[in-house]
Amino acid sequence: MKGVSILYDESRHRRFIQIDLNEVDRDNETIEDLFDLIIAETPEEGESISMEEMKKLLKEDGKL
Repeated sequence: MKGVSILYDESRHRRFIQIDLNEVDRDNETIEDLFDLIIAETPEEGESISMEEMKKLLKEDGKL
């Protein structure tokens, strides 16, 4: 997106977003769309597990 830059740290991890407000439309919807895009592309911190593994864990805990 024109006017938006993603900045990386020394380890090449995405760290910051730089927005040139002169380049980005000042319409609130555009900014909201930008944040929605950032959130959607940000990986979750936790690990994922299979459904079978989840069922096994719930059974072990007596919750299933």
